[in-house]
Amino acid sequence: ASEREENLRIFAEKKDSANYAILVHAIKGDARMLGATRLGELAYEHEMAAKEGKIDFITEHLEPFLNEYHRVNNGLSEIMKEWTIPDTETEGKTITSTISKEEIKVKLEEVLALIDD
Repeated sequence: ASEREENLRIFAEKKDSANYAILVHAIKGDARMLGATRLGELAYEHEMAAKEGKIDFITEHLEPFLNEYHRVNNGLSEIMKEWTIPDTETEGKTITSTISKEEIKVKLEEVLALIDD
């Protein structure tokens, strides 16, 4: 589990709605920037619930929110794997290849297709 996921679980368990709201606000911004609209909307719902102290909503809807968070992160991880090439001189290390703006555009379109399916 990622640090963000662990913190979401901890904040929900401790009913720490202030820190939960801060974290889901950040996730909302990242999701919207990437075009992951479903994750962005779920994060918004969780942020509003946290700000309104609706801990029951958070605990009841945490797993579906985290499932969507995982789906987006897994899609991004798959795309990022394609953006690295093995370093043939040093086993086990990878170096990031240089890509053009057009290649970035194509990859971002692939990400959007994955996360909005």
